[in-house]
Amino acid sequence: MEKYWEGRGRFMKNQAKRQNRNNKDKSLRKVADNYETKNKLYRPKKALDKSFFEYALRAEIEQNFAANTEALSLYWWDMDEAVTGGETILTNGYADAVDSYASPVRVKLGRGRSSPPLYYKSSPATVTHADETDGGNEKTVQVKHVVVTVPLGFLKAETTKF
Repeated sequence: MEKYWEGRGRFMKNQAKRQNRNNKDKSLRKVADNYETKNKLYRPKKALDKSFFEYALRAEIEQNFAANTEALSLYWWDMDEAVTGGETILTNGYADAVDSYASPVRVKLGRGRSSPPLYYKSSPATVTHADETDGGNEKTVQVKHVVVTVPLGFLKAETTKF
């Protein structure tokens, strides 16, 4: 398998060279088929080599990218090198991803109709709101950013004041 996979004149080098050409994009399967033809892997005496090559395509590419080579673009299938950082599996769905990005953000919920008007000034924002943890007393904080979400019904009823 190695004699067809890595290194000079082998599939991975061959497809990388094709990626750098200014050719029309095509599926990785077409490039693999061309490579098999060029190396005469269709011949009966090379049947084992073809089997190893196909196994490598499936194990190294298709399983890794969760797509078959017909669906993978020659130009874009391996462009993940530009992305840095670790990998993870989202076992609890995308909520974990959202929570990890939002973790440094303090989210205040339940500032409904009973809250005083929300006042803010630009950069840094000064926000005044009712603090339920302190008996509903008004609290003023300075923050870099403010995100306010209000249900459409509250906006129509004009119960939230800015």
